Amino acid sequence: MTEKFTGIASHTYEDGREYTGEFVNGLPHGKGRMLFTNMDIYDGEWEKGVMNGKGVYDRHDAERDRYAEQYDGEFHNGVKQGLGRLQYADKSVYEGQWQNNMRTGVGTYWISEAEYFHGFWKFDEPIRGIFHLKNGDWYDGTFKNNKFDGYGRYYYANGDFFDGEFSEGKPIKGMIVHLDCTVSKIDGYEHGV
Repeated sequence: MTEKFTGIASHTYEDGREYTGEFVNGLPHGKGRMLFTNMDIYDGEWEKGVMNGKGVYDRHDAERDRYAEQYDGEFHNGVKQGLGRLQYADKSVYEGQWQNNMRTGVGTYWISEAEYFHGFWKFDEPIRGIFHLKNGDWYDGTFKNNKFDGYGRYYYANGDFFDGEFSEGKPIKGMIVHLDCTVSKIDGYEHGV
């Protein structure tokens, strides 16, 4: 293909990538579909040869010979940036804000129908929000290294709740308020959540 081609065409690159769609000055620009050499597929908007705008990216799992993950959302300069939804190989789903290919901003991560986190993310980790567990318990507070950490409230399915400080997923200081309005103080890890 000549460098200056403008229009709609299909082209196979020397490295094996296959692109079908709009070109401007020899580069993918506008809407188009790229089949990469690793069998990943991007179908969406392009700008000067780079994924830019809205699109769908399907990641191929060569070991299982199937498409394992699908991202449907916004791209900027070839990376996930803006709003998007990613369904992972294990069928869990993240929907929300992205920055430089990482979950950053406000988003919801569904582990299953009954277990999910909604809140703030930074560099692919939850930092503040509400986590609903499949047993009916839920936690509202801060996180560190994907664990409850800092101030939070843990609500038990039976109506009790713990209010206080957490460290590495465990309550360390605070109180449990029981449904009958009695209070139990915690100073140091004694109870599991």
